[in-house]
Amino acid sequence: QVLSADIRALRKKGETDLADEIEKIAGAIRRHVERELARARLAPGVSGKASCGVSDVAAGVIAVVKRTPSGKQLSFRMEVAEDLMAPIDEGDLSEILGNLVENAARYAKSSVHVDASATAGEVIVTVADDGPGIPDADRESVLSRGVQLDSKGGSGGLGLAIVSDIVEAYGGRLAMANADPGLVVTISLPRHS
Repeated sequence: QVLSADIRALRKKGETDLADEIEKIAGAIRRHVERELARARLAPGVSGKASCGVSDVAAGVIAVVKRTPSGKQLSFRMEVAEDLMAPIDEGDLSEILGNLVENAARYAKSSVHVDASATAGEVIVTVADDGPGIPDADRESVLSRGVQLDSKGGSGGLGLAIVSDIVEAYGGRLAMANADPGLVVTISLPRHS
């Protein structure tokens, strides 16, 4: 917050280059702190007892993303049973869906779909958009820290890496596939035994 005030003051004085540089550094620091906090939360291991309602979390995330500049232009569809429970902490599922739905909205042409279902062994959550997708050669690298395929995001390339870390901490899997059109990201979380 202090740096934000300094940045505004510098811009008022016409020192936009310095303000831009400070803003860039502050953003990098913020992203690093967020990343380390997410890692610290997962470090001791996650409880096998965590559980949350997927529908409520997904609806909340979609409601927020709909209010963003990119989200206002899109249609959202959610197909999740009201009573579907996922074996994951609510905050962790919010982090996962927040990153995935925000990315989908950023790249979608007109729509974002969030679907979830369960089998005997796992809960499967899918986020799909109708954007350009990700080139096959880049699909694995976007899960690495700091990798961003373009400058649209401003996230520093941490979102998908955080999602991957959280999913792995729960013993789950993350998969990405291009659709025609768009990208489909699927997370699979093993159900409690």
